Amino acid sequence: MKRIITSAAVISTIAGMFFIGTLQVKGAGATPTVEFVFISSAAYAQSDSYSGGIINNLIAGGTKTIHINGIVQDTDGRDDIDSVDAVFYRSSVAGGPSCTTDKNNCYRKTGCSLRNNLDLDQKEYDCLIDLEYWIDSTVGIGRFPSDNWQVEVTVSDGELSDTDTSVTKEVQVLLALTIPPSVSFGTMGLGAKTTVGNNVESIISQAGNDEADLEVKMTDGNLTCGSGLLPRGNIEWALTDVAHSDGASTDLTGINADTDINVLYRDDDATNSTRTLYWNMEVPLAGVGGVCSSSNLVLTAKPH
Repeated sequence: MKRIITSAAVISTIAGMFFIGTLQVKGAGATPTVEFVFISSAAYAQSDSYSGGIINNLIAGGTKTIHINGIVQDTDGRDDIDSVDAVFYRSSVAGGPSCTTDKNNCYRKTGCSLRNNLDLDQKEYDCLIDLEYWIDSTVGIGRFPSDNWQVEVTVSDGELSDTDTSVTKEVQVLLALTIPPSVSFGTMGLGAKTTVGNNVESIISQAGNDEADLEVKMTDGNLTCGSGLLPRGNIEWALTDVAHSDGASTDLTGINADTDINVLYRDDDATNSTRTLYWNMEVPLAGVGGVCSSSNLVLTAKPH
């Protein structure tokens, strides 16, 4: 009986050792690598759409889509590639590639799209980024002429990673404003003048990435009315909320007048930069009637 018990104990010990032997620990494999980085106008283009070094054709008041794309590789097999991330940032921004996402100076794409390449060790990646119209310009006449825009692409297999920071670009200057399409004074009587209470406000909004002024003129000498003519000089513009004939209100002419309105750079992702232009009108005491209009009021943006 004693020998049998001993034998059973030995068998039990062997069984326990066999169970532990089935555990496996994954060893470190090859480090994935970023093979190519391009900035393109189309997905997975594998080519540079901005070989001149400047990202141009920003969209006034809108967004321009770029694609940071290229090839990543893992010699353990492409299925080991877990993710690709990209950061597009202005070179002097705080934190560099670790910058806080901001539509002026730091764009980040996490989890870029991946697809298989012909090479069994490689995948193609595509990181779609929408650049806002107020993105900081870095060309010589831009807001940050000493900076450039840098790309950081990171590939990971879940354990090991590689980063490429070799690609840089400049971003163009975009001079653009959003201007209301018309000025309407409504109904006024003969001899009436606008006041602070009923003058017309035109909200001028930033639509680019450059500080901007505004020039105004009317190429017609008069507004044509149902009966008679209304001289353009009876229309005035001002940068402050004042009445017609106030010293701060300026007669409209046929020559460009710089309002010096100075619509500032936009620096807030949530709120645009705007200024208000005030319009005043004086109706003659007699000789006009009906609807008075002109299609030749011209407002033109210019650099500040």
